[in-house]
Amino acid sequence: MAVAELTAFVVGDHTKLGAKTLDQATPLLVGDGGRIDDHPHELDPGGGLVGVLATRPPGRAESHRQLAVGDHESRAHGDGHGSSVAQDSPDADRYRTAMASDVADMQNIRAVQTPLRERDADSYGSAVVTPVAGSMGAYVDGLDIAPGSDLDPLLRLLDDFKAVMIRDADSALTVEEYAAFGRRLGDLAVDPFVAPPFPAHPEVMGLIREADDTAYNFGGDWHSDGSYLAEPGGYTVLWAKEIPPVGGDTLFADMELAWESLSPTFREMLDGRRCAHAATGSGAKVAIARKGDYAAINFGDAPDRIEHLHPIKRIHPRTGRPSLFVNQAYSVRIEGWSEDESAGILKFLFEHSRSPAMTARFRWTPGAILIWDNRVTTHYAIGDYGGHRREMYRLAVTGERPQ
Repeated sequence: MAVAELTAFVVGDHTKLGAKTLDQATPLLVGDGGRIDDHPHELDPGGGLVGVLATRPPGRAESHRQLAVGDHESRAHGDGHGSSVAQDSPDADRYRTAMASDVADMQNIRAVQTPLRERDADSYGSAVVTPVAGSMGAYVDGLDIAPGSDLDPLLRLLDDFKAVMIRDADSALTVEEYAAFGRRLGDLAVDPFVAPPFPAHPEVMGLIREADDTAYNFGGDWHSDGSYLAEPGGYTVLWAKEIPPVGGDTLFADMELAWESLSPTFREMLDGRRCAHAATGSGAKVAIARKGDYAAINFGDAPDRIEHLHPIKRIHPRTGRPSLFVNQAYSVRIEGWSEDESAGILKFLFEHSRSPAMTARFRWTPGAILIWDNRVTTHYAIGDYGGHRREMYRLAVTGERPQ
């Protein structure tokens, strides 16, 4: 749809966009994407739709609202009629002045813009770094992770990019060497629900999906590893032994940016509050088969439930920066709030945190090792490779009690 056709704006308490002219439009609520004339349209940051999405402040009259869309301006009136004003119109300056006054006391909503991150490339040692997205994530080549090497460049990369894929890892790497690398990052956890593929190395979890597998795709929900534990996961290390020819990517969300991009008032409401994180298992280590749980539950027995409270605003122990610490898979309620109150706020936070500008999508290469920081990210394993085999091995580096 051409920019000049978007001539309707908001009247009321919600941001709406309509098409054609206001008296012809059926405005529709804009959520994760625009819907215009009851057909989905992408909001193109490169020039399709440029303007302010806002709500009417309390007490403001509904009779005069105005929005600039590209090079086109429109004014809407409370009676449902509107008039379009070309940029070179004699009235354009008057309309711009009125608009500037209006916009000054409007509240911007969900206008996420990835900030410029200051990064010291010299601190990464020999690494050649290719950012994955504007918010977070990096592909790395040439980084020395051999036994005895200095791990500080890797830790600095993780502080700055939050998730790092080492694409040129040793193709002859063994399970023993892989586990030894993980232990250099910290103590390794043993998953309480899933049986390990290598009895001699219970800390190595196998994430293997056969070509004809129809079970639940492990990791197929936005989550932070082990957030239900008293001391949630720190780093996670994932090694790709066999990957499908297409698909199987891993998505990440930058939870530091998610916290930063909330309004100050909303952050103030959440600061100091805690959220319950929970997971349920059968008590026996079995194959992963259920979405939302690690294990197929035998409902004839009392299932094991692990649940802990953690601060919604979490401070990173190395960087000192705050992040939003909730995730769709394991965060179940806000302490001291009713179920309905918690559900509404958590639903908003889940949707907010996976806004496209806050995400990065990693594409796997054979033998690659992906390392991420669960303190400041959530992730999602895409299960779009039916008919193909995928073999991955995971290490979970223990973290600390969130502060």
